[in-house]
Amino acid sequence: MNGRADLPVLAEKLQLELDDLFPLGESLELLALAELEDGDILLTNEGVHFVLSDLEERKAIMGHALRHHVPLVKMICALLDERPTHSVKAERFRDELEASMSPDYARQTLQTIIGWARFAELFDYDEESDRFFLPDDSRE
Repeated sequence: MNGRADLPVLAEKLQLELDDLFPLGESLELLALAELEDGDILLTNEGVHFVLSDLEERKAIMGHALRHHVPLVKMICALLDERPTHSVKAERFRDELEASMSPDYARQTLQTIIGWARFAELFDYDEESDRFFLPDDSRE
């Protein structure tokens, strides 16, 4: 495994349209797990480590990447850590996103962050109360 792939070839192998694969590459780049270069995707050392790791190590790598490369995640985690209830309304972050993007794109962005954070076990989200919270085992 050399950690490098031609995006059009990879898209064909995965039976995806290149337009569907490119945002995934951009996400990996945002998390510093890959770089996009001359139509190729190149895994960083951390990206290779992620691929070769077991599930628990992948969660840890993802959590580190999110906290260090996604300012909104860093902000949510900081607020959850400092609040006695370990919960915070999601609305404040949605409003902040909507200040710089459409409401639909803000919701989509927040949903992506929620999915990533759940995978990494950084925080969870309750749809009914529209709140982020730390799982009980994260508070110990």
